[in-house]
Order: sequence, then C-alpha cells, then structure tokens
Amino acid sequence: MKLIATAIVFLSLTVQGIAQIQVAGGLRFSKFPPKDYLLDKGWRFQAGDNPEWARPDFGDSLWKQVSLSDYRTYLPDLLRQHIGWFRLRFFVDSPGTMNQAVLALSQLGASDCYMNGHPFLHLGSIGTNGLVKSDNPHYKPFLLSSSLADSVTIAIRFATRGGTDRIPLFRETKSLPLSVTISDWNNGLNRYETDLRNQRIPLGLSFLSIGIGILFLVIHVFLPDNKLNLLFAGFCFCLGMIAGLQYQLTEGNLDISSLSLVYFLWQLTDRLCSVLVLALLSLIVFSRIKIFQWAIIFWFLGLSSLFSYFSPPGKLPEFVLLTGRLLFMAELLRVSFYAFRQGFIIPGITAFASAVFQGSFLLLVLKHKDFTDYYFRYNQMICFALLGLYLISALAVAKKYQRSVRLR
Repeated sequence: MKLIATAIVFLSLTVQGIAQIQVAGGLRFSKFPPKDYLLDKGWRFQAGDNPEWARPDFGDSLWKQVSLSDYRTYLPDLLRQHIGWFRLRFFVDSPGTMNQAVLALSQLGASDCYMNGHPFLHLGSIGTNGLVKSDNPHYKPFLLSSSLADSVTIAIRFATRGGTDRIPLFRETKSLPLSVTISDWNNGLNRYETDLRNQRIPLGLSFLSIGIGILFLVIHVFLPDNKLNLLFAGFCFCLGMIAGLQYQLTEGNLDISSLSLVYFLWQLTDRLCSVLVLALLSLIVFSRIKIFQWAIIFWFLGLSSLFSYFSPPGKLPEFVLLTGRLLFMAELLRVSFYAFRQGFIIPGITAFASAVFQGSFLLLVLKHKDFTDYYFRYNQMICFALLGLYLISALAVAKKYQRSVRLR
C-alpha cells in the first residue's frame, strides 16, 4: 500500500512539474514544460497605452486579472480604445531548462511583445494615428533567450480594429483575439508545420473544384439547353470560394473588423452553395423550381444574410437564420422523398444527406450538442461528389443514346 501511495505522489509531482502552479505574484514552473503549454490564466490587463507598462518592475496589481480565452473579461474595454496591454509573470525553478524554449502567438491585430522589459517581437505595426496593420504568426515559434533569469515578465502591447458589437462573433468562429503558448523548440516547430499542412489541404481542394467548374462551364457552352451543367459549374466555383475564405479565416492576417467581413462572406457563400444544390435537385426531380421554393431561397439566402450583415449578433438574426435552415431542411427532405419515388437514387441520397447535415444546427439549439463541424466539413463535399457523379453518368447515357440513334 505504501508503494502505491509513493507512486501516486511521484506521478502527481511529475505532472505538477509540467503544469503551471498559481503562486503569489505570478505562475511557477518546477521545470520547463516539454510540450505546447497554453499561457492562458494569470494575465493582467489594462486598456490604453503607456510605454512604462513594458517595465518588469511596473506595479500592475490594480490591473484587471483576465484569462485570454475568456475574451469577455477584457475585449469590451480593449475595443473601446482599440489598444491595451497584457502582462504575465512566471517563475522557473530551474532556469537552465529554458534552453531551446519558444514562445508562440496567434492574434487578430498587431502587437509588440517585451520580455523582462526588452523588445522581443514586433508583429504588424501600431501607428500613432490609430492605424493598425495586422500580422498573425499563427503560432510560429520564436526562440527565447537562453540567458533569461528564473523570473520572466511578458508584456504585450496589443491593438486591433473593430466594434464592441462584434464580440459575439468569437462564440461563432471559436477564435480568440490573442493566444500565447510556450514549449520547447521541437514541439513548437512540429505544431507549426502540422498546422500549415492541415490548412493548405482545403486550399488544394478549392483548385480541384474550380477546375471541375470550368470543365462543366465548357460543357454548357456545347450543350446550352441543359441548365444543370451551368448550375453545377456555379456550385463548384462557390465551393472553391468557401475553401479560400476558410483559409483566410485560419491563415489570414486579420483584425476583428476584417474577421467579421470574411466570416460573413464565408457564411453567405455557404448558403449560396446550399441554394444551388436545392436548385439542381429540383430541376432533376421536378424539372423546375417552384414558387414556394423561391420563397424558401429568399428567406434562407436573402433575408438571413441581410440580418446577419446589418443587425448586430443576437437573438433576431439567429432566429431568422434558424427558421431558414428549418424550412430548407424540410424542403430537402420533401425533394428526397420524390426523388426516391421517381427512381432518382443519387439525387435522393444527396437531398437526404444535405437535410441531415442542416439538422445539426437544430440540434445545437434544441439539445445544445454541437455537430455543426460535420456540416461544414462534409455537406458540400458530399453534394459535390454525388451531383458530379450523377451529371457525368447522365452525360454518358445521353451520349450513348445519341450513338444508338445515329446507328439506326
């Protein structure tokens, strides 16, 4: 029993060495963390600007204590003045373990970072006239000085553009105005390279979808009577735009204001893709787009987009968009029923799958279970694959029919 207790104590001390410990006046590491460690808690924040706030001996005890992930504790004050300072102090029991240590940031704006009062990073530019040129390093590792003492004070002067009405945007995008991690060199570099590769995959798919869109646009030139090819080409172009906008959201040098615009364009293009899918399916199953379907399209694409852009985030825009998704989902299920009934198997599967993915937003509201990542990841790609397969097979059947007619 004593052996088990000793082992538990040893493991707890080992984990404690990796984790941070809150102590009076800052954070303490018993040794340097070997993996990416989020420096989230223990920060002090003050809106405004004063070069004296970079000094390590500056008394910040009266500043607001904030957590970087809890943006509501500091973002309203920051956006009112568009500039503010964050300070964090931590201690390392074994300063020698700080060798090959790196600091990594992700931000929506520009910043000047000081380490023990000395300039360490300048990311973007903060002009005296209030102009901000954003630069997001996306957790690029920056090597710390090996001569750092056991007491380290980080001071970050941070500026961005945007209004306080954009604060709910961070709940939707799951972004943070500022995030800081610390790790050793190998882990920091591996994380940075992995993130770069992962974010370039959607960008590569955008070139594929745009290329196929051009192909179907050429087919429409030779077969102008078939509007399906033109609509599918438009769908492919929109799909490529979604990937490009998503890349900007994750890899672009954005501030809060431009994040809001890019996110709105991303949502608008996503809804446009869904509308083109419904139009394609309706033409396949019913040979036309009915009047009530145009009404659903207007609500889902037009009305919800107007509320999203001109109204501050809140209950009303969410209600309008959610109602549009509910109507859209119901219509996709109806189209799916008639597609299966008439023997259109692939369009039926497409309509049903897209309706199920649209339902993930209803689950978010009714059950508070977030499955919307599956929608954004799979919905349009499944529609792209299935509709492309159907149109290509339809072209092959039409060509085969023309040959048989000629032989007769």
